[in-house]
Amino acid sequence: MAITGDIKLANNFQLNSAIPLDCKTLVPAVADLANIPAPYVGLTTYIISLGYVAVLKQLPASDFENWERVGGQSTQKQRLTVNTAGQTIFNLGFGVSSVYSLHVNGLQMADDDYTLSANVLTFLETGFTLDPTDHLLLTYYE
Repeated sequence: MAITGDIKLANNFQLNSAIPLDCKTLVPAVADLANIPAPYVGLTTYIISLGYVAVLKQLPASDFENWERVGGQSTQKQRLTVNTAGQTIFNLGFGVSSVYSLHVNGLQMADDDYTLSANVLTFLETGFTLDPTDHLLLTYYE
């Protein structure tokens, strides 16, 4: 049985606004996914900073790993573990042809903050030091 809505319309309507009807459908950046009011599994949202639509596969919405890109080239996600304070080199035990995005504690890193060569991800000078409590999420193409 379909989930029915609380407002029933027998006619269409015209939206004369240049903003989304539902604020859940558009966020500026990945970090803003955590601020979506009343998220639900199946929610589709356009993430401006990434330039694509993603669907929420499971809660919580604040965990970017729970979102899956809709359409386009398939990407994979992998959490990276910081083993020691100040670590800048990560030997990836899986095939990465290119990095789509890299997030540290929910914030997307700029492309010039790291390099990828022969499955080794190296952080360049970024003005901060990685710590074992940091959460890194790598989204990549195989």
